[in-house]
Amino acid sequence: MPKAVAKSKLAAKASQRHGSRGPSRGAPPRGSVLRPPKPTSPSDLRSAAATKIQARFRGLLGRMLVAQRRLRLEQERAEEEHRRRVEEKRKAAEEARRQAAQEAQARAVQERDDKLRALRDRRCALEQMCQGLPSHHMDWEEAPAKLLDLLERKTAGIGKLAVCEAWLGCHTERRSARKKYLLLTRKWHPDKWAVQGELCVSIATEVAKQLVMAYEQACKELPNSAPASTTFAAQEDNDEDRECHEFASWVGVSFKGMEEVWKERRGVKR
Repeated sequence: MPKAVAKSKLAAKASQRHGSRGPSRGAPPRGSVLRPPKPTSPSDLRSAAATKIQARFRGLLGRMLVAQRRLRLEQERAEEEHRRRVEEKRKAAEEARRQAAQEAQARAVQERDDKLRALRDRRCALEQMCQGLPSHHMDWEEAPAKLLDLLERKTAGIGKLAVCEAWLGCHTERRSARKKYLLLTRKWHPDKWAVQGELCVSIATEVAKQLVMAYEQACKELPNSAPASTTFAAQEDNDEDRECHEFASWVGVSFKGMEEVWKERRGVKR
Protein backbone atom coordinates (compact mmCIF):
# COMPACT_ATOMS: atom_id res chain seq x y z
CA MET A 1 0.00 0.00 0.00
CA PRO A 2 2.66 2.56 0.78
CA LYS A 3 4.49 1.68 -2.42
CA ALA A 4 1.38 2.39 -4.50
CA VAL A 5 0.91 5.83 -2.87
CA ALA A 6 4.51 6.73 -3.53
CA LYS A 7 4.21 5.78 -7.19
CA SER A 8 1.12 7.89 -7.62
CA LYS A 9 2.87 10.92 -6.09
CA LEU A 10 5.84 10.49 -8.39
CA ALA A 11 3.53 10.28 -11.40
CA ALA A 12 1.77 13.51 -10.35
CA LYS A 13 5.08 15.35 -9.96
CA ALA A 14 6.22 14.13 -13.35
CA SER A 15 3.02 15.35 -14.97
CA GLN A 16 3.44 18.75 -13.28
CA ARG A 17 7.00 19.06 -14.54
CA HIS A 18 5.86 18.15 -18.01
CA GLY A 19 3.04 20.78 -17.89
CA SER A 20 5.32 23.62 -16.65
CA ARG A 21 7.43 23.54 -19.79
CA GLY A 22 4.96 25.89 -21.59
CA PRO A 23 1.44 26.28 -22.73
CA SER A 24 -0.13 23.84 -24.95
CA ARG A 25 -0.25 24.47 -28.64
CA GLY A 26 -4.00 25.18 -28.68
CA ALA A 27 -4.00 27.90 -25.92
CA PRO A 28 -3.32 31.62 -26.86
CA PRO A 29 -0.17 33.26 -25.53
CA ARG A 30 -0.32 35.51 -22.54
CA GLY A 31 -1.01 39.27 -23.25
CA SER A 32 -2.45 38.66 -26.71
CA VAL A 33 -5.84 40.18 -27.79
CA LEU A 34 -8.49 37.83 -28.85
CA ARG A 35 -9.80 38.88 -32.24
CA PRO A 36 -13.08 37.71 -33.59
CA PRO A 37 -12.90 35.54 -36.58
CA LYS A 38 -13.13 37.29 -39.93
CA PRO A 39 -16.62 37.24 -41.38
CA THR A 40 -17.05 35.19 -44.42
CA SER A 41 -20.76 35.39 -45.19
CA PRO A 42 -22.22 38.42 -47.13
CA SER A 43 -24.43 39.43 -44.23
CA ASP A 44 -21.48 39.47 -41.88
CA LEU A 45 -19.48 41.55 -44.37
CA ARG A 46 -22.30 44.08 -44.69
CA SER A 47 -22.66 44.29 -40.93
CA ALA A 48 -18.92 44.84 -40.50
CA ALA A 49 -18.89 47.55 -43.20
CA ALA A 50 -21.84 49.31 -41.58
CA THR A 51 -20.10 49.19 -38.22
CA LYS A 52 -16.95 50.75 -39.70
CA ILE A 53 -18.97 53.48 -41.44
CA GLN A 54 -20.83 54.27 -38.24
CA ALA A 55 -17.58 54.42 -36.28
CA ARG A 56 -16.01 56.77 -38.82
CA PHE A 57 -19.13 58.95 -38.91
CA ARG A 58 -19.17 59.13 -35.13
CA GLY A 59 -15.53 60.20 -35.20
CA LEU A 60 -16.20 62.92 -37.80
CA LEU A 61 -19.30 64.08 -35.94
CA GLY A 62 -17.40 64.24 -32.67
CA ARG A 63 -14.60 66.29 -34.23
CA MET A 64 -17.17 68.64 -35.80
CA LEU A 65 -18.94 69.08 -32.48
CA VAL A 66 -15.63 69.76 -30.73
CA ALA A 67 -14.69 72.34 -33.38
CA GLN A 68 -18.09 74.00 -33.11
CA ARG A 69 -17.82 74.07 -29.34
CA ARG A 70 -14.34 75.58 -29.53
CA LEU A 71 -15.57 78.20 -32.03
CA ARG A 72 -18.56 79.01 -29.83
CA LEU A 73 -16.30 79.47 -26.82
CA GLU A 74 -14.03 81.78 -28.79
CA GLN A 75 -17.04 83.79 -29.97
CA GLU A 76 -18.34 84.03 -26.42
CA ARG A 77 -14.96 85.25 -25.21
CA ALA A 78 -14.82 87.79 -28.06
CA GLU A 79 -18.35 88.98 -27.30
CA GLU A 80 -17.56 89.25 -23.62
CA GLU A 81 -14.44 91.27 -24.42
CA HIS A 82 -16.45 93.49 -26.76
CA ARG A 83 -19.11 94.04 -24.10
CA ARG A 84 -16.43 94.85 -21.57
CA ARG A 85 -14.81 97.40 -23.89
CA VAL A 86 -18.19 98.95 -24.75
CA GLU A 87 -19.03 99.20 -21.06
CA GLU A 88 -15.67 100.80 -20.33
CA LYS A 89 -16.18 103.30 -23.15
CA ARG A 90 -19.69 104.07 -21.92
CA LYS A 91 -18.46 104.62 -18.38
CA ALA A 92 -15.59 106.77 -19.67
CA ALA A 93 -18.03 108.83 -21.78
CA GLU A 94 -20.37 109.25 -18.82
CA GLU A 95 -17.46 110.31 -16.64
CA ALA A 96 -16.29 112.75 -19.31
CA ARG A 97 -19.80 114.21 -19.64
CA ARG A 98 -20.10 114.47 -15.89
CA GLN A 99 -16.75 116.21 -15.61
CA ALA A 100 -17.63 118.51 -18.53
CA ALA A 101 -20.93 119.39 -16.87
CA GLN A 102 -19.17 120.07 -13.58
CA GLU A 103 -16.54 122.19 -15.31
CA ALA A 104 -19.22 124.10 -17.24
CA GLN A 105 -21.15 124.68 -14.04
CA ALA A 106 -17.98 125.78 -12.28
CA ARG A 107 -17.16 128.14 -15.17
CA ALA A 108 -20.69 129.55 -15.10
CA VAL A 109 -20.45 130.12 -11.37
CA GLN A 110 -17.00 131.66 -11.78
CA GLU A 111 -18.20 133.92 -14.59
CA ARG A 112 -21.20 134.98 -12.55
CA ASP A 113 -19.00 135.70 -9.56
CA ASP A 114 -16.56 137.61 -11.76
CA LYS A 115 -19.38 139.69 -13.24
CA LEU A 116 -20.81 140.40 -9.82
CA ARG A 117 -17.36 141.29 -8.51
CA ALA A 118 -16.67 143.50 -11.52
CA LEU A 119 -20.05 145.20 -11.14
CA ARG A 120 -19.45 145.73 -7.44
CA ASP A 121 -15.98 147.13 -8.08
CA ARG A 122 -17.36 149.30 -10.86
CA ARG A 123 -20.12 150.65 -8.62
CA CYS A 124 -17.66 151.36 -5.81
CA ALA A 125 -15.30 153.10 -8.22
CA LEU A 126 -18.14 155.24 -9.58
CA GLU A 127 -19.16 156.23 -6.06
CA GLN A 128 -15.60 157.23 -5.22
CA MET A 129 -15.21 159.15 -8.48
CA CYS A 130 -18.49 161.02 -8.02
CA GLN A 131 -17.54 161.88 -4.46
CA GLY A 132 -14.11 163.05 -5.58
CA LEU A 133 -15.41 165.52 -8.18
CA PRO A 134 -14.71 169.16 -7.32
CA SER A 135 -18.23 170.15 -8.41
CA HIS A 136 -21.44 168.62 -9.74
CA HIS A 137 -23.16 170.08 -12.78
CA MET A 138 -25.34 167.11 -13.80
CA ASP A 139 -27.63 164.87 -11.82
CA TRP A 140 -25.72 161.74 -12.87
CA GLU A 141 -22.61 163.18 -11.22
CA GLU A 142 -24.46 163.13 -7.90
CA ALA A 143 -26.11 159.71 -8.43
CA PRO A 144 -23.60 156.94 -9.24
CA ALA A 145 -26.46 154.50 -9.88
CA LYS A 146 -27.83 156.69 -12.67
CA LEU A 147 -24.36 157.09 -14.15
CA LEU A 148 -23.96 153.32 -14.09
CA ASP A 149 -27.28 152.92 -15.93
CA LEU A 150 -26.15 155.39 -18.58
CA LEU A 151 -22.85 153.57 -19.03
CA GLU A 152 -24.57 150.17 -19.18
CA ARG A 153 -26.80 151.45 -22.02
CA LYS A 154 -29.96 150.98 -19.94
CA THR A 155 -31.73 153.56 -22.08
CA ALA A 156 -33.59 151.26 -24.47
CA GLY A 157 -36.55 152.90 -26.15
CA ILE A 158 -35.20 156.41 -25.57
CA GLY A 159 -34.46 158.63 -28.53
CA LYS A 160 -31.00 159.90 -29.37
CA LEU A 161 -31.88 163.45 -28.37
CA ALA A 162 -33.16 162.21 -25.00
CA VAL A 163 -29.89 160.35 -24.43
CA CYS A 164 -28.00 163.49 -25.38
CA GLU A 165 -30.04 165.50 -22.88
CA ALA A 166 -29.41 162.85 -20.22
CA TRP A 167 -25.67 163.43 -20.59
CA LEU A 168 -25.49 167.17 -21.35
CA GLY A 169 -28.85 168.51 -20.23
CA CYS A 170 -31.42 170.48 -22.23
CA HIS A 171 -30.11 173.18 -24.58
CA THR A 172 -31.56 175.38 -27.27
CA GLU A 173 -28.37 176.11 -29.21
CA ARG A 174 -24.99 174.59 -29.85
CA ARG A 175 -22.99 177.18 -27.88
CA SER A 176 -24.59 176.32 -24.54
CA ALA A 177 -24.28 172.58 -25.27
CA ARG A 178 -20.61 173.09 -26.14
CA LYS A 179 -19.88 174.95 -22.91
CA LYS A 180 -21.57 172.23 -20.83
CA TYR A 181 -19.73 169.57 -22.82
CA LEU A 182 -16.33 171.20 -22.23
CA LEU A 183 -17.12 171.72 -18.55
CA LEU A 184 -17.87 168.02 -18.12
CA THR A 185 -15.07 166.64 -20.28
CA ARG A 186 -12.45 168.70 -18.44
CA LYS A 187 -13.51 167.04 -15.19
CA TRP A 188 -13.84 163.55 -16.65
CA HIS A 189 -10.67 163.57 -18.74
CA PRO A 190 -9.02 160.13 -18.23
CA ASP A 191 -5.61 161.66 -17.56
CA LYS A 192 -6.95 163.27 -14.39
CA TRP A 193 -7.86 159.85 -12.95
CA ALA A 194 -4.56 158.08 -13.54
CA VAL A 195 -3.64 158.23 -9.85
CA GLN A 196 -6.84 156.40 -8.82
CA GLY A 197 -5.98 153.31 -10.87
CA GLU A 198 -6.80 151.60 -14.15
CA LEU A 199 -10.44 150.98 -13.27
CA CYS A 200 -11.09 154.68 -12.73
CA VAL A 201 -9.23 155.51 -15.94
CA SER A 202 -11.35 153.05 -17.93
CA ILE A 203 -14.58 154.42 -16.43
CA ALA A 204 -13.49 157.99 -17.14
CA THR A 205 -12.70 156.98 -20.73
CA GLU A 206 -16.20 155.52 -21.13
CA VAL A 207 -17.77 158.67 -19.70
CA ALA A 208 -15.67 160.82 -22.01
CA LYS A 209 -16.70 158.81 -25.07
CA GLN A 210 -20.36 159.06 -24.11
CA LEU A 211 -20.01 162.82 -23.66
CA VAL A 212 -18.33 163.15 -27.06
CA MET A 213 -21.06 161.15 -28.80
CA ALA A 214 -23.75 163.09 -26.94
CA TYR A 215 -22.22 166.38 -28.10
CA GLU A 216 -21.97 165.03 -31.63
CA GLN A 217 -25.69 164.25 -31.53
CA ALA A 218 -26.39 167.69 -30.08
CA CYS A 219 -24.54 169.31 -32.98
CA LYS A 220 -26.80 167.40 -35.37
CA GLU A 221 -30.04 168.19 -33.56
CA LEU A 222 -29.54 171.74 -32.23
CA PRO A 223 -29.54 174.85 -34.43
CA ASN A 224 -26.43 176.92 -35.02
CA SER A 225 -25.61 179.60 -32.50
CA ALA A 226 -25.89 183.28 -33.35
CA PRO A 227 -22.66 184.81 -34.69
CA ALA A 228 -20.38 186.29 -32.07
CA SER A 229 -20.81 190.03 -31.60
CA THR A 230 -17.17 190.74 -30.77
CA THR A 231 -13.81 189.53 -31.93
CA PHE A 232 -13.02 188.16 -28.48
CA ALA A 233 -16.22 186.12 -28.46
CA ALA A 234 -15.47 184.80 -31.95
CA GLN A 235 -11.95 183.81 -30.89
CA GLU A 236 -13.36 182.13 -27.79
CA ASP A 237 -15.79 180.16 -29.95
CA ASN A 238 -12.96 179.06 -32.22
CA ASP A 239 -10.82 177.97 -29.27
CA GLU A 240 -13.68 176.02 -27.76
CA ASP A 241 -14.45 174.35 -31.09
CA ARG A 242 -10.82 173.37 -31.49
CA GLU A 243 -10.74 171.96 -27.96
CA CYS A 244 -13.90 169.97 -28.68
CA HIS A 245 -12.40 168.63 -31.88
CA GLU A 246 -9.11 167.71 -30.24
CA PHE A 247 -10.79 165.90 -27.40
CA ALA A 248 -13.15 164.11 -29.78
CA SER A 249 -10.25 162.98 -31.93
CA TRP A 250 -8.47 161.76 -28.81
CA VAL A 251 -11.31 159.35 -28.03
CA GLY A 252 -11.80 158.44 -31.70
CA VAL A 253 -14.84 160.47 -32.82
CA SER A 254 -14.74 162.66 -35.92
CA PHE A 255 -16.91 165.74 -36.27
CA LYS A 256 -17.69 167.54 -39.45
CA GLY A 257 -15.15 170.28 -39.99
CA MET A 258 -12.31 168.73 -37.98
CA GLU A 259 -10.47 166.93 -40.78
CA GLU A 260 -7.17 168.66 -40.05
CA VAL A 261 -7.16 167.55 -36.43
CA TRP A 262 -8.20 164.08 -37.47
CA LYS A 263 -5.28 163.79 -39.89
CA GLU A 264 -2.86 164.42 -37.04
CA ARG A 265 -4.27 161.44 -35.14
CA ARG A 266 -4.89 159.08 -38.04
CA GLY A 267 -5.44 155.51 -37.03
CA VAL A 268 -7.49 156.25 -33.92
CA LYS A 269 -10.78 154.35 -34.10
CA ARG A 270 -13.96 154.61 -32.14
